[in-house]
Amino acid sequence: MKIKMLVLAALLITFTGCGSAPPVVSDSEAKAVKLVTEADTEFKSGNYQRALKLYEAALDVDYSCENEYGIGVNIINIARVYRKAGKPNEAHRFLETLFVKIPLTLPNDVLSEAAFLNGMIYFEENNIISAEKWADTALSNCISTCTISGKIYNLKSRLALAQKLYTDSLLLAKKGSELNSIQEQKNELSNSYRIMAEGYENLDRFTDAVKYYTLALQMDKDLGEGQKVAADLMGLGTTFYKDGDMKEAATYFKRALLSYQGLNDKIGIAAVNEMLKSLNVSDFK
Repeated sequence: MKIKMLVLAALLITFTGCGSAPPVVSDSEAKAVKLVTEADTEFKSGNYQRALKLYEAALDVDYSCENEYGIGVNIINIARVYRKAGKPNEAHRFLETLFVKIPLTLPNDVLSEAAFLNGMIYFEENNIISAEKWADTALSNCISTCTISGKIYNLKSRLALAQKLYTDSLLLAKKGSELNSIQEQKNELSNSYRIMAEGYENLDRFTDAVKYYTLALQMDKDLGEGQKVAADLMGLGTTFYKDGDMKEAATYFKRALLSYQGLNDKIGIAAVNEMLKSLNVSDFK
């Protein structure tokens, strides 16, 4: 388990030290950590093929010394690469081996993270039934020191929202926001607020929608999350549009356009331009 504290960075789980000496690791563990560190750098740079090879090499090292934690984490890392590379079936194949094919006892927090990621990928494929199954699996494994319960509730809330179960979605997102606040998961807390805002928007509770989109926007700006900032601005524009305040809607759509242009997000740019066109934006200059 000594590698546990080192490899969890790949899952974006943060641990704080207390000034104690670093753990002594074996040569095999040090090799695996080095490979994962290099793979993380390649992954963040968008070099997915290179990242995949490095994660696979780290996985081989972990298999050789039967490091259960490292095995689980690197299978998750490989699935993350396949997800980004647009190969969801490969991602599912790797993640699901953790639950049916590996004759090892894996830590619950690894299983919870793997099930969550599998559920997210199914959600992205609009496979609601499978996504719900894996969200429940993630929650059932989220015990003891697990710190991802908030984002699991966010996923369950998104699934309810996709089925137009707006009241259920709000209840789940509120639960997610409470857990994310307690666990100091700021990125996921902003997601909770955005999901709540969308739920309120669909219930025509526009004042509440504006409140939570604004909270999400403030957090996402502080976190430097450009894609989420654009989504928040778009949500605010849509909310004001539905509420009949076309001037305010135009203001937020223009801000969203600037954000999407900064991201070079062609789909986002097209969506905003379509809304501005429907507003006849020249009337609000």
